[in-house]
Amino acid sequence: MSSTISPARSSRSSPCSWAALVIERVYRQIAALIPVLVGGALFKTFAAVFGPTLLNLVSEDSHFIFLCNMVYNAAFYFMPIIAGFAAAQKLGMNGFLGAFMGAVLIEPGFVALQGVGEATFSVYGIPAPINGYAQTLIPVLLCVAVMAPINKFLNAKMPASVRTIFAPFITMVIMMPLAMCLLAPLGDYIGKGISGFFFWLASTPLGFLAVTVISALWPALVMTGMHVGMAAIALADYASTGTDTMLLLAATVQAFTVSGVALAVWLRMRDPEQKNLTLGYFITQFVGGVGEPLLYGVFLRYKRPWIASIVGGAASGLYAAFTGVVLYTPVQGIFSPLSFLGGDTANMVNGCIAIAIGMIVSFVVAWFTALTPAQMEGKE
Repeated sequence: MSSTISPARSSRSSPCSWAALVIERVYRQIAALIPVLVGGALFKTFAAVFGPTLLNLVSEDSHFIFLCNMVYNAAFYFMPIIAGFAAAQKLGMNGFLGAFMGAVLIEPGFVALQGVGEATFSVYGIPAPINGYAQTLIPVLLCVAVMAPINKFLNAKMPASVRTIFAPFITMVIMMPLAMCLLAPLGDYIGKGISGFFFWLASTPLGFLAVTVISALWPALVMTGMHVGMAAIALADYASTGTDTMLLLAATVQAFTVSGVALAVWLRMRDPEQKNLTLGYFITQFVGGVGEPLLYGVFLRYKRPWIASIVGGAASGLYAAFTGVVLYTPVQGIFSPLSFLGGDTANMVNGCIAIAIGMIVSFVVAWFTALTPAQMEGKE
């Protein structure tokens, strides 16, 4: 594996060595996705730069914008397939079986059931929920984690003459109810459960905490893919009211907090290779609003940047909540401040202040805490 994506080594002497080892193994599983995500994210960045939102050199309905969106969607929509391949390889299983599992989760016929109002279908007579698993990581990682030992057991017990044909088949036969009825829905349920909790919290006198906590945790929700289910609920609510004062607002005001972290890491990093990679991550997030490469390449790799992101996100969300900022039009990337246009001037000003608070606080905290001396030199 290239040194550009090699994981940091965990220290067994650390009191948190077990947690660090788990994080390291997760990083090993998904680090191979980073080049794909960066490539897709840059296409979206180019669309933002050359399209109507910035330079206006090409129209929104041009083939160039269509191509950029197509490549971006290919990188992120099919994430379960790519992640399944990488995870299977790291767990000692045929990578294509992992990709196969990811493909099952986003198979077009299954996806189409969501559009016709079906609530469940059955696997061997067992009811299975119909959820969307595109652009998610947790469902396929859970499935492959269970799938790998099953496949290894079958390969070890079967005669070589039939192993190639029947081991993969029996593995999938066993995995179908486990994956479709239990493991894959788990991540979706977690996301919807979190969303439901925050919608309830927003209706209480402590409603300001909903925006604060979501803003602090949003990058983690994006990295795990749980934001997909939450965003679907929030967008449905937004479609009926035309405004948002919680989830979409929190996701917007904290948008530049991770950019602040990336900027601090880039300035502090001394290793040329990692410094250049971090700059690329910063550009895709700051301009295009695509944070996955940054989250997987910096946050998951070095772990400490989470501190700065959580603190900065909480600060931005708390300010937005207390000043009553309202989001009128969801906008990603460098033009996120336009999301607050539609109300009075104070709404726009306070929205921009919330964004600035998030970026400045996260930058300052990251400057002092995000990297160890060894990480600055590229030795971890």
